[in-house]
Amino acid sequence: CPGNQNEQTTLKPLEKKVIQDFECGEFIFCSDAGLGSKANRYFNSFGNRAYVITHSLKKMKKEDRDVALNPTQFKAPGSDRMIDIRTLDETDEKVFNTIYYKEIPLVTGDMDETVIVTYSPKYKAYQKKIRNRQIERAEKMIQNTGKIRAGKNQNDPARFIKKVSITGEGEIAEKTIYDLNEERIAEESQYDGFYAVVTNLEGDVEEILKINKRRWEIEENF
Repeated sequence: CPGNQNEQTTLKPLEKKVIQDFECGEFIFCSDAGLGSKANRYFNSFGNRAYVITHSLKKMKKEDRDVALNPTQFKAPGSDRMIDIRTLDETDEKVFNTIYYKEIPLVTGDMDETVIVTYSPKYKAYQKKIRNRQIERAEKMIQNTGKIRAGKNQNDPARFIKKVSITGEGEIAEKTIYDLNEERIAEESQYDGFYAVVTNLEGDVEEILKINKRRWEIEENF
């Protein structure tokens, strides 16, 4: 569809056409949060349709986000034993490549949904590597203050830079300097390794985890 057209309105007719053309007996809609509106989720709550949609941890209500990021009550696929992810030896290859998860029931209007929060040491390492590169770029920008330009991109390294105004003793004029925004870095790092989806599928967590894993692996390849 055209770049300036709202994709939310094009989903339903396109999805109906795909189901009809390919004679789908079952249809699972997988999407990022951009097409995950309540209306689109509701549309995929009937018949043989279902959905697995990226769910923003940052946009969750604080009390729900606190539950999602709480390091306790995670499980490894195929096990019912509760795990505190802080106790994991992430240098162990098996642990490093395992995706741990927890399920959080969610009631949205008349829809019963589940938020599946996953934690992956491998994804954590990937996110930390990307952020460290951005921090390095931010430090170079600080060294050359003439090139500090905050862009609209959420991954712009300038988001890690803050202005600091200082006034020397006995001086009237303030001096502005730039420094790393350690608070912003810490805020973003708390999400490292975590990913969440909202779904109406029941009882097949391992399949949902596979879908989830493929999504961020595609992101990593880009």
